[in-house]
Amino acid sequence: MLSADQPITTVPAPKQAMRNATPGDFPRVDGDTQRGRDGDRRKILEQELATEQLNMDKARKSLAEGEAKRQGDEKSYQKSQGLKDDVALHERNVEALKRELANLK
Repeated sequence: MLSADQPITTVPAPKQAMRNATPGDFPRVDGDTQRGRDGDRRKILEQELATEQLNMDKARKSLAEGEAKRQGDEKSYQKSQGLKDDVALHERNVEALKRELANLK
């Protein structure tokens, strides 16, 4: 139990050395090269997005066809669930690619 008449001892936190984000001898890239790389990255992401959207459309079509043929037994339920999982995967991939593209400069 602490009492008001006893002194309180405090110890200051040790000071941390300043860190540079990048070392001074780290290789630099000129602006044109970086813009070219950024353009290439955007192009690749846009291609991936287009491919993923096509895959999502195919998965949705397969799911719709699977739902139409579903017989109500366990095997068709599992197949239908797999198709739903495929659609969800492609939807998540499309959203992630859109976020990535939105974060580009």
